[in-house]
Amino acid sequence: MDRVTQSILTEFSENQNLANDPQEKQFELLACYSLLHKFCNEEFPPLDFVIGAGGDLGVDAAAIQINGDLYFDSQDVEQALQGAAECKVNIVIVQAKRSAHFESAVISDLSDNLCTLFKGKNAGVHSNPDIVEFKKSLDAVFDVIKKLRPMPHLYVYYVTTGIVGSDFLDEKRKAACARLSETNFFSEVDFELIGATELRDLYKGTQRQHEAHFTMEKKFTLPKMPGIEQAYSGVLRATDIVEMVTDQEGNVIKSLFFDNVRDFQGMNPVNRSIGDTIQTESRRQLFAVLNNGITMVTRRLDNAGDDFYMSDFQVVNGCQTCHVLAAFRNYLDERTYVNLRVIESKDEDAISAITEATNRQTAVSDDDLKTREEYQKDLEDMFNSFDGDEKLYFERRSQQYGSMSIEQTRIVNRNQLISAFAAMFLGEQHRAGRYTKKIREDRKEDLFTQQQDPLLYYTAAYALYRLEWLFRNGRIDRRYKIARYQLLAGMRVAIDGRNMDLPRGNRYSQRYCEAYLRILHRQADAERFFGELELLLDATVNANDPSRVLTRDLVKSVSFSDEFLARVARSDKWHRN
Repeated sequence: MDRVTQSILTEFSENQNLANDPQEKQFELLACYSLLHKFCNEEFPPLDFVIGAGGDLGVDAAAIQINGDLYFDSQDVEQALQGAAECKVNIVIVQAKRSAHFESAVISDLSDNLCTLFKGKNAGVHSNPDIVEFKKSLDAVFDVIKKLRPMPHLYVYYVTTGIVGSDFLDEKRKAACARLSETNFFSEVDFELIGATELRDLYKGTQRQHEAHFTMEKKFTLPKMPGIEQAYSGVLRATDIVEMVTDQEGNVIKSLFFDNVRDFQGMNPVNRSIGDTIQTESRRQLFAVLNNGITMVTRRLDNAGDDFYMSDFQVVNGCQTCHVLAAFRNYLDERTYVNLRVIESKDEDAISAITEATNRQTAVSDDDLKTREEYQKDLEDMFNSFDGDEKLYFERRSQQYGSMSIEQTRIVNRNQLISAFAAMFLGEQHRAGRYTKKIREDRKEDLFTQQQDPLLYYTAAYALYRLEWLFRNGRIDRRYKIARYQLLAGMRVAIDGRNMDLPRGNRYSQRYCEAYLRILHRQADAERFFGELELLLDATVNANDPSRVLTRDLVKSVSFSDEFLARVARSDKWHRN
């Protein structure tokens, strides 16, 4: 491995707290993280997409992207597909080897194995549980062909530390593409060789903040305002807007809308109406007067005449417009314009005020705005009140800590926080996976309420952080990782019994959370505690059938979670509140 790649691997391993892993596993995770980041701009744990060794068909990592979000678990894939009228799907496969050269046999074997996987009725008797699960996810995709617009795009990456450029290997690569295309499951197939140089560029790309270049000829400068460096209002071609908010693959960059109160609402009546306007030529030219437009806030804005450059920006209003423009981009022409306001500010209070004001002009309730503005600040303040090994960073906006040298595993985004809190304190351990949209919808009244002490959210986040630390460092067998949310729920029951009532008021909450944090903040105590829960998990798995093993399907079962938590409640190992 060359010196530069080794340096990047070391940096990545430190950021992800992987120092104790063998270099081969570190390299697999680096390749997985760097490549999947092309498809997902939010932070994600690469271990969630890595395939276990043995019976892996030569696949080291895999993911399914549905309408911009990444999934692996079959039930998450099914929920994502059910919740969408139309789906754009990308399937991503990664094989990574530390070798300093590419092997033609690896290309042939990988394409053969994938053809068998795609065409077969099952994953094969010798496939490991991760491959079996991924096969279920693939089947879930192809079971809803009528929703796929177009058929899925397959991306296969073979990563080494070598140099790309051999004509012979390129012919092998093209043959693999042709073979996979002949399965007729995909609209397009890309099979790429990624060498040391390409991997370095991909990894560096994960650390870049959002940036855009555009030309706005029709504009005027807004007067100086407190907290605002500069601001412009004008019109921009719709095609330029689409280019700004989509990635190289044409997918909408979800993290650009992190500061929006509402996620994209799909093709509801309002958004269908916007789409109808775009598809009708005579009305398309009136778009700038028929649509309220888009507001963007950027931390850096440079301009020379009509040419602008901005970086680290967010769309704070206009999420629905941007998504619909992207969906109907083929209808846009040079006469389609969109109202655009661009505001440069580094003042978080000013940015929050802009978000609140612009969303009050749409159908967003005051309660939603309060949740977005006041409680998110309280959470950030609570996370910032801890130091040293107790420190976690709540990410209020995408790439908030992108320019800071921070261990990535200590950064907690909203989806991760919802998963941890819902599993630990809301009894949602059986569905607290990556697909959090359903939980956000179903438990809206129980999340981020002013009656809840932010310390409860920090406690849940730190419990998940500590558990992930134990997995990464081999203190708990990684095969239990699929049951991590059951273990979080188990901790609550062990400490507080089956009582689901959360404390009200800061004084009671502090006493309540102290029982958890007293264990979690001490690595050795946490290891012992989760080790006891691990034994009870094994006992639950083997209760009626000694040959039964822990699987993803099992941990998603409500009855299994109930049985496990009942066993925890009956145990005499705990000193409860």
